[in-house]
Amino acid sequence: MTGVQTCALPIWRPARPGTPIDLANGEKHGGVVIRLASAGAITGAVYDENGQPAAALVTAQQRKTQNGERVMVPVSGNFATDERGQYRIYGLAPGDYVVSALRYTPIVARAVSDAEINEVLRGGNPPTVPPLVPQRPAPVYYPGTVRADDAQLITVGSGDERQADIRLETALMARVDGNVTVADGQTPRSMNVVLYSGSNAGPFTFAQGGRVAPDGRFTMPSIPPGGYTLAAIATM
Repeated sequence: MTGVQTCALPIWRPARPGTPIDLANGEKHGGVVIRLASAGAITGAVYDENGQPAAALVTAQQRKTQNGERVMVPVSGNFATDERGQYRIYGLAPGDYVVSALRYTPIVARAVSDAEINEVLRGGNPPTVPPLVPQRPAPVYYPGTVRADDAQLITVGSGDERQADIRLETALMARVDGNVTVADGQTPRSMNVVLYSGSNAGPFTFAQGGRVAPDGRFTMPSIPPGGYTLAAIATM
């Protein structure tokens, strides 16, 4: 039996297609050299608005091209700052990255007193606790902006260790509410809304979809600060 087998081996550029080697039946091919690329790292410190070390979670995303489209792929894991506000993201393949920091927010709670517990045990009404309204902080991108369009790419080469300090801003996630109607003022039967950043100047774009209720209203929570375009799309 004769035939040709194809074996794809990586070439020297990481995360790129391999170089095929065609082998005839029973053929041996020697002299194949595979050069491994050294992993890179991004390290730095996160500071608050007063220039003091901040407690934060730091994440990284790598810019890649998949199916002809530019996408951002998250790096596995969250990297917390230490008591000096410093962090280190390691094991990175060569490429372009966006780094962001999200400050820790304390959990606000009210302790229930013994008297309130005894009142409930006697069959009384439970204590009235005001509802907590979560206000999520917005992520801050390197070097210190809450707008994704203004984030700066960090290029990491083989074995590189790049420095990226981040200064936090006081900014909270926003919410978009609205109402959708058609030209004659009637409520649409089935609609979706899409909010997306209108600029392609930054390394990536933000997009979030939402469902329009039967009365035409919609709510889109947890929107990072920035400029957006809102579109309503009828579903068939």
